[in-house]
Amino acid sequence: MKNFYSILLLLVLSAAGFAASAVNLAYITTNSTGNVWAYDGGGNYFDAWPGKPISELPKATYMGKLYYVMAYTHNNADSPKLIFNDGTNQTEEISVVANDIFEYTGGTTYTKLEPPHYYTVAGSPAELFVNEWAPTYSRNDMVLIDGLYTWTKQSVQLPACNIEFRICQDHAWTVAYPENNYVYYLAEAGTYDVTITFNSSTKAIECIVTPAPPAPYAKVYIDKTSAEGNIYAFDSQDYYIAWPGVAISSLETAQVNGTDYYVWGFNHEGANGPNVIFSDNDGQTADIAVADGDILKYLGSKKYILNGVEYPLVVPGDANGDSRVDVNDVTTVINYILGKNPNPFDVVAANVNGDDKVDVMDVTLIINIILGTPSGE
Repeated sequence: MKNFYSILLLLVLSAAGFAASAVNLAYITTNSTGNVWAYDGGGNYFDAWPGKPISELPKATYMGKLYYVMAYTHNNADSPKLIFNDGTNQTEEISVVANDIFEYTGGTTYTKLEPPHYYTVAGSPAELFVNEWAPTYSRNDMVLIDGLYTWTKQSVQLPACNIEFRICQDHAWTVAYPENNYVYYLAEAGTYDVTITFNSSTKAIECIVTPAPPAPYAKVYIDKTSAEGNIYAFDSQDYYIAWPGVAISSLETAQVNGTDYYVWGFNHEGANGPNVIFSDNDGQTADIAVADGDILKYLGSKKYILNGVEYPLVVPGDANGDSRVDVNDVTTVINYILGKNPNPFDVVAANVNGDDKVDVMDVTLIINIILGTPSGE
């Protein structure tokens, strides 16, 4: 459990240079209403009575589900507590530990919930699962859709083979289904759409393999006057060019309205979200979402033009990519540091000090940006 309120307190402490003993989070379901008031046994109050409206708390994803989140700093002996109230009635004092999950819908009662689980498909062949038999590979995490945990991969080229896998709980083999591996025999090589579903109540598993329809072929055109550098291309399912990409100048060329361009061609379904990243010795751009027929020009030093619109340098501190730097970016970076894989997340913007790693120093610098405090103070 890791975020109990006072993002504000966290900001002030960090900006002042105090080293907090621990930063913990408490999560509140998004259907909760009313206020929450937080304090600890050491006499530190995180918000004045009647508390902070739950609906005004920042949001964060925990174990794949969105919650309101409270951040608090405490020593273990401080016995952090909270009270929910609806303006008329209030709960008892509730002792909390890191990563507690609460639901409050008014009155004097509340519910402490069990955390949800991650379910991940781990198996073979590599053409389908990429990292074979890897329970921690987040790209194979399942998504809850209409009561079933679901994992889908489209337009994947497979040999004749056994598709063999298990469903792992919480990125570990400790709990996995079925007891023996699930095996689907694929008799003929080809391009397939594969969907795997898992019912967490009945433990029923289904693997659905169907021939994939022909994927549309699309092209993105890159101005031949673009600065020297590399291009890295991918979508939500596949990587077309491995990092650090290929030199722009090595791409094939094509004409559009009589003008020569470098061209990047890709097969994709519309939902796959094709993207490119440009990189050079000065760094890399953020992910650039592209569509068939887009025209790009790379200006170097992380800048580019997409269909005539110039995009600036990455905004330092804008970790969630919403074009502003605020407490939501602090929450996003903390979640990243804690291994919670926030999405969206811009690792370049989050690495404020440019040391090629995202850590608590970057959290402090983002806080300084929000407070308007020079980084050296």
